[in-house]
Amino acid sequence: MSDPAYRKGDFIKSYFASFDATGTPLIDDILSRIARAGKAHHSTEWWDESTDYHDDEAPSYLDRIQAAAQQAADRIEQLEVEIETGCEHCTGRDPSEATPSQPAEATP
Repeated sequence: MSDPAYRKGDFIKSYFASFDATGTPLIDDILSRIARAGKAHHSTEWWDESTDYHDDEAPSYLDRIQAAAQQAADRIEQLEVEIETGCEHCTGRDPSEATPSQPAEATP
């Protein structure tokens, strides 16, 4: 469950801290989940408890933060592979325009 898109410069607020939105949804989702955990529990020692008082099996704030971080990491890894392999349809760039530092084809 991600929040509505933040614009760069928006504030993502918790009780004692706030974050400036980056304008990058995957990163802003992580910051939003941290802020939401901070609003629910001022002390991080409680962030590992269920986010639903009626359902002990619901994911904790830490679980939700970790899931958002993993989603961002997976996307970054995907982009790195696309750049390294010169995948034209993946990155939108023409492999024939590759520079020596970015070969058109991956070398084994």
